[in-house]
Amino acid sequence: MSEHGDTQSDILHANSASQREAYAQEIRDGPTSALEHLRLLWNQRPPGMLSPECDLVVDLTVLSERFVNPDEHEYWEGRGIVRDVDQLGADLWAACIKCNLLSLLTDMALFGGLETQSRPFFMGVLACITGILAVWAAQLEENSSTGGQPPHRLPPNSHYNELLLRLKDLCSSLWNARNHMLTGPIELLEGELLLLQLLGVSTDHLLKEKGTSWRPKKLAHISIYAWISFPPTSNFNNHMAYHAHLALRVFTSVYSFIFSTKQSNAPVFVADILQQLGIERILSRVREVLGVWEPSDLTPSSKGELVEILYFSQIIVRSPTVWDAYCQDPMFSSAVRALSRSYAAPVKNWEVELSNWSHGSSHLRIVIEGVFQRGLPAEKVSSADIWLLLTLGVRVALGAMLADTAKRSLTNFAEFKPKFEHTMGAMTQGVGCCLAGLGGMPLSLVHGLQPAARNTWYPILRRVRDARVVCGTHPLYDLVESSWAEFGRAFGLVESSERDRFESMRTRMCSWEACEFNVTPSPTAAHMQGM
Repeated sequence: MSEHGDTQSDILHANSASQREAYAQEIRDGPTSALEHLRLLWNQRPPGMLSPECDLVVDLTVLSERFVNPDEHEYWEGRGIVRDVDQLGADLWAACIKCNLLSLLTDMALFGGLETQSRPFFMGVLACITGILAVWAAQLEENSSTGGQPPHRLPPNSHYNELLLRLKDLCSSLWNARNHMLTGPIELLEGELLLLQLLGVSTDHLLKEKGTSWRPKKLAHISIYAWISFPPTSNFNNHMAYHAHLALRVFTSVYSFIFSTKQSNAPVFVADILQQLGIERILSRVREVLGVWEPSDLTPSSKGELVEILYFSQIIVRSPTVWDAYCQDPMFSSAVRALSRSYAAPVKNWEVELSNWSHGSSHLRIVIEGVFQRGLPAEKVSSADIWLLLTLGVRVALGAMLADTAKRSLTNFAEFKPKFEHTMGAMTQGVGCCLAGLGGMPLSLVHGLQPAARNTWYPILRRVRDARVVCGTHPLYDLVESSWAEFGRAFGLVESSERDRFESMRTRMCSWEACEFNVTPSPTAAHMQGM
């Protein structure tokens, strides 16, 4: 490049830096006048695409850095998003309300040609809108929890009503401009996609705090798009569940609203998301999340993660357009393994475990129905996974009953009980009919279950019976005890014989029944080489 070109570039850079500092100082000294100046720049903007170096885009970028820390590109757990008025500055927050900054930013998104504008303009609008919604929702939550006089002013109802009127169009505009996220530096992509997710969460949170059930459909599209677009970087697995939690929390709110309407078009809504974002991309991300999901420390933000994933996956799998792709690699095994890891956590939340298993059992129903009615090959379903899910159901029920005996305070038993009863009843009938030659489950699956039933059915039944003295009066106990007993009898197991075999096995030197030590024990003590 010529010397003149280098000099011109340096001059532009110096001017931009000087302008940035000047506007940042103006925000600090007089935030109201600074925001009024931003509105003036918007009203006087030239037609067409705005240069990233123009005053409007530079000032918007500077303002966005008050809502989003530009040095915290990951924003994990929302650390990069300012959600506290004290952090943002009480004067700036008051100016945002006085100038109705959210309305101005919405104008920029709707009438600024967001899809064709520069990336800095898009990111500035996105960051500022997300920041305002996040602070607003956090203030409402704080006020509702304390019940006292709000320490900081809240936007008036007129601002909220205006947001509701334009929220659908705002989400559509952001959705149409989503590809801006993929044109920036790769090292910033994770943080910026998470910023898009946090916009969805903040909007959902605000609507919830205001008691509004309505949700725009594109809010779910935006959140799912951000989630499935995260690249597999070094931090990806560590934060996979958090990504899913943010996206699926929003999806669930939108889906619940659509499902609750009198003329529910929930299947059309799901099919549209699948078509717009790609079936394989969504299925692949769900499998990845289930594969790496760990129970972490069961902090409040992670309690709902697994159940959200299980709920979302069973919804999309029931869409006819997904079935062929699902059959190539059913996620039943991944779901069961994730449930097992959750149950194995040293610290348990029994409400969460009950809900997790309830949704996990739906995946068993999906694959069994798939084998019978929808052409899913039986070899794609593992008998070991079926057995693991059923035994987890008994263990979760037993653990929750033991923990709940004193207080009777767990609420998810109401959800768990019918799911457990239906699952165990269907499996018992399926096994019994198969072994009687009357149809039922595929013979290959039943044969796969038989060794596990012979080895572990009675020990689990014994554990349930031993717990009778503590939780025998619990409303769930009789169902668990009778269901598990009937399930074993469907395999032809006789309780008295299994009890004798169990007691005999406890005295044997080797768990292998045909072992020489069990048949003809040695008169001398066993000696192992090297011991």
